[in-house]
Amino acid sequence: MNHTIVVSFVGTRVHAEPNPLPAPAGDVVSPEDTVTWQFDPPRRLDVKFQLVRDLPAGTPQPTSSPLGPCSSIVPDVGQIVATIRKDVPTDIAQTKRFFYKLLDENGVPLEWHNPVEVDLINGGGIDIPRTPP
Repeated sequence: MNHTIVVSFVGTRVHAEPNPLPAPAGDVVSPEDTVTWQFDPPRRLDVKFQLVRDLPAGTPQPTSSPLGPCSSIVPDVGQIVATIRKDVPTDIAQTKRFFYKLLDENGVPLEWHNPVEVDLINGGGIDIPRTPP
């Protein structure tokens, strides 16, 4: 399954929908799914994962890799396409939130209009397998 995050800009700040992915409507992010960030207007941005925590209230820890839950991340002008690793949790009781930053063409993290957890990170999030109700 492909999950899309639409990224727009409010002035110079990033606005992502949904944030976190997936939307709380019950969608599930599964092993080998793809996540596509689409940028409007088109830009060449990159994504780097920085933190992970158990939901609903685990302590944030650094990710072991900037790929976070992904086995690959392919940036291009107007979009980034990532593939979710085969070993991510599939049990809702083991849900994790992976926090990421979007970087500009020079590798500088962008500021967010709607950060996923404003007190923790000025960035986005992906909940795997899904956002708890």
